[in-house]
Amino acid sequence: MANIPDIESGIKHIESIGSDESISASLAAYIKVLANAGNLASPLRGFNVDLKSKSLLMLFRDKNLAAAKSAAFAAAKARRMVMDYECYNSAMAWPDQLWYVLLSDHAEIRHWYAQYCLPALRGVYKKQLSFKVPGQVEHYTLQMCHTLLGNWDTLGEQSELALATEFGKRKSYRIDYEFFRALARGNQAEMEAALAQLFSPAVMKSRRTELGFGEIQRLMYAWGFIFAKLAWIHGYEVEVSNPWVPQELLPVQPLSEADYRSGISVIDDYDLFTPFKDNPDKWCKNASLFSPKPLGETLDLNRIVNEVAWGLLPGGDATLLKLAARG
Repeated sequence: MANIPDIESGIKHIESIGSDESISASLAAYIKVLANAGNLASPLRGFNVDLKSKSLLMLFRDKNLAAAKSAAFAAAKARRMVMDYECYNSAMAWPDQLWYVLLSDHAEIRHWYAQYCLPALRGVYKKQLSFKVPGQVEHYTLQMCHTLLGNWDTLGEQSELALATEFGKRKSYRIDYEFFRALARGNQAEMEAALAQLFSPAVMKSRRTELGFGEIQRLMYAWGFIFAKLAWIHGYEVEVSNPWVPQELLPVQPLSEADYRSGISVIDDYDLFTPFKDNPDKWCKNASLFSPKPLGETLDLNRIVNEVAWGLLPGGDATLLKLAARG
């Protein structure tokens, strides 16, 4: 693995994907599907890929941080719009996609993803619900929610439970829980120690090129950026002396709402906090109860975890039956 980012190769890899032509093609595809009353998830995914790439091009080719943040916000919003069609899908778990949510510095999109827990509530591991098993992807996703929301007591408790388990093939993810625990404690020295482990050559070699990082892996270390940025969001100005994470990206400096507009009306005019629709044919029949709430309000994740009622089906799958009535 190269010790420094390959900026030239990284730009070449995504230049056509993040081009105005590619974005226009995605818009044409969206309009065509809309006219035929089809499922808009596919063209929205196209927007997401295009705009992720555009954000990186703005950042590394054009040296325009404001334009990069705007495109990152539009990319995150396009993926959020996909959830209107696939909010139930466990494959929509999002921690590895957090880099462009955080790059945007947009508080509302960050707050939305912080509450998007529904995909993590599905799954069974060794006859246990996966989201209650430390180390499982579903459990990890919920801890990322708690991290973004600043639910420190729960995050600290769950991190301790995770660190007492064996991680097996995913042993490098132990570092993530060490960071979570440090953040829950408010211990910047421990955060920086966890980051140092995350940036070790052996860990970077595997984590930088994980599935889902196709656009960014030659330009920036996504996991390194995500965790350093989380520290800054919560007021801990950790230093990252590594070329794979530009230090200038870490301060939280949002744009004006006008500067976040992408010029793509289907994205710009969409209400982030549109509730999910209930569907009696899906494993969760009451998805609307799990819709993220606007700034100033928050889903009670602890209550959800404690009070959802489940029925285990013959295939080992899990079906969410109800959420206890809210007091």
